Amino acid sequence: MGSPSLRQTSSSSPDSASSSVSIKRSNSADEPPNPEKGEQEGRPVDFISKTTRFKERTREELIAKAREKEVDQQKAIKMASHVDDYEIKWEDVHIGERVGQGSFGRVYHADWQGSDVAVKVFLDQDIRSEALEEFKREVAMIRRLRHPNIVLFMGAVTQPPNLSLVTEFCPRGSLFRILQKTKLDERRRLRMALDVSKGMNYLHRCCPPIVHRDLKSPNLLVKENWTIKVCDFGLSRPKNNTFLTSKTGVGTPEWTAPEVLRNEPSDEKCDVYSFGVILWELATLQQPWAGMNSMQVIGAVGYLNQRLPIPDHIEPGIIALMQACWSSDPKARPSFGEIMHKLKTLPRYAFTKQS
Repeated sequence: MGSPSLRQTSSSSPDSASSSVSIKRSNSADEPPNPEKGEQEGRPVDFISKTTRFKERTREELIAKAREKEVDQQKAIKMASHVDDYEIKWEDVHIGERVGQGSFGRVYHADWQGSDVAVKVFLDQDIRSEALEEFKREVAMIRRLRHPNIVLFMGAVTQPPNLSLVTEFCPRGSLFRILQKTKLDERRRLRMALDVSKGMNYLHRCCPPIVHRDLKSPNLLVKENWTIKVCDFGLSRPKNNTFLTSKTGVGTPEWTAPEVLRNEPSDEKCDVYSFGVILWELATLQQPWAGMNSMQVIGAVGYLNQRLPIPDHIEPGIIALMQACWSSDPKARPSFGEIMHKLKTLPRYAFTKQS
């Protein structure tokens, strides 16, 4: 009974032979070539060089992947260290009354470690949305800014559902509200205009220049000593190229440059136009384009080339500066360095024409 079993094991049919050959071939295709085996089977002599190149390529790929992983780890460590530099725990912030609201968040007066601070809590806390990118962009923008006329960044809460920016608190509120409620003398208003120009000159002289793109009196905060602080960098962008596009939104039409209203490429000179409107507010103590809705302002400024009316009693030097800031050609508008120089050379009571 043992011999038939032995014969079955040793015998082979044509089908089984072809099956074993096909299995051998499929296995050999998955394995790296063996130079010794190649020579034994009578393969070409250059098979050895091909095998060497295969091994070198495989080695290079493994090294490249290892380097990529190392770079990713270094980036993660660097990002984590940066976050640690400004991370604020939400439980350490004691929220008080709401003092303002913008398109991206609500602003509260709060207490943090015994200090008065302003907390901007973002409206959209969805970490998968564009709001998170907006949050990251504003943090990256504001955290490196240091100037007496730029609002001071204290830190950020980086964990949803409490994504927030924490900055210094300016108890007098926005310039827009002050101009509507408080009668300021001309000397103080002139100093305020100079403060704005100093802060904006700093932004435009950063490397790369920072274009605010939403410069307006509601985004100018006033300290106890009446110093002006530029704030709200939600729409700000570094000018890495010659121009910026308007795809990511524009500011408030009443203060926005005509080229931006037309969705044309723009540069830092769009901020100069906005400053001209702020200067008009400081000179007239009126609201820009009062009685007109946003679409009417866009049509008037962006397409009909209209500008705010200037009362006759305004000092000629201020009129000339406003008109220069409002030039239809952005290149013809002055820089903030030139604006600073002009404001410093004006008389102390600059807004009213002297008889």
